[in-house]
Amino acid sequence: MKAKTIALLLMMCIALPLMAKGGKGEARFETTTIDMGTIDENKGAKSATFHFTNIGEGNLVITGATAQCGCTKPEYSEAPVASGTQGAVKVTYNPKGRPGAFSKTITVKFANAKKGKIILRIKGVVKR
Repeated sequence: MKAKTIALLLMMCIALPLMAKGGKGEARFETTTIDMGTIDENKGAKSATFHFTNIGEGNLVITGATAQCGCTKPEYSEAPVASGTQGAVKVTYNPKGRPGAFSKTITVKFANAKKGKIILRIKGVVKR
């Protein structure tokens, strides 16, 4: 935990000067919900990727992404996303021991953005 905090502080020290140039960033996601369909519990984890474009004037930095539970793991690039370019948030769901329908949320937080956070959702059905 201590290493993550230090890494986040270091990232902010690097990113804030970059963000100071221009206005605020703004993430436009292609979709905020992905239906992962039917997942076989025995075939392991399944991933989905949420793509977004920075439609704002300044750089956009993801400062964190947290999942509703430990069965869902978000990953994202820590590099600033320049205006007009794309970024992504990859979400991996582990279906082991979770048969039935699921709907999980992921909260993505941004620095220097018009919206400080956005909620993404994955859903589907796990079969045994």
